[in-house]
Amino acid sequence: MIKILFLLFLSTALFAQDKSIEEIKSKLRPVNLSFTGLDEDVKTYLDSIPEDRKKIETTRLGIVRNFKKMVQKVIGRTPYEGKIFLKDKVIMGKIMEAKEDELTIVDSKNATSKVKWEDLNLRQYSDIFIAEAVRKGKDLKADKKPKGADEAFKKAGNYYYALAVFYDWYGNAAASKIFRKKAIVLNPDKKKDIDELWPPEETLKN
Repeated sequence: MIKILFLLFLSTALFAQDKSIEEIKSKLRPVNLSFTGLDEDVKTYLDSIPEDRKKIETTRLGIVRNFKKMVQKVIGRTPYEGKIFLKDKVIMGKIMEAKEDELTIVDSKNATSKVKWEDLNLRQYSDIFIAEAVRKGKDLKADKKPKGADEAFKKAGNYYYALAVFYDWYGNAAASKIFRKKAIVLNPDKKKDIDELWPPEETLKN
């Protein structure tokens, strides 16, 4: 009887632990992309990962934690122009500025507004990085290999690699696979990094 009670207690404890880790992982997908105040949750999550996967999860988390800064850097260099996907609507306009707590948007009627990061649909980030990659490569012709082409393609591949990790972390496996393939095409050097995070056969599978 005591043994049965102990096993029931152990089972309940393990279930509670699994639930706790899932809750923490959910917190590590902040809709505003901010990891401020989550250092303890990051440590708890990584401590729960088996040793053979700890390096992989540390790499993934590092990219996701830096993702917001990447977006801010891109917007700071060149404002994004095109469709803006908000949680409740889609508008045409420009994202002029990306501060830590909010973004400045100018719509097609030249009206300026401020929106929170959490107001953006997650698909917006792919459009921002794609626009930046296109901007960098628009004057380059791959078949003639002009000076700077290789560097531009590699940077675009790096953006797509970051998007692949980001969407995988936030649960969009289909988008992640698309950007993995694009990253390898534009920057073949990224294949090694991608193969370390995902089984190669999974990336190549249609």
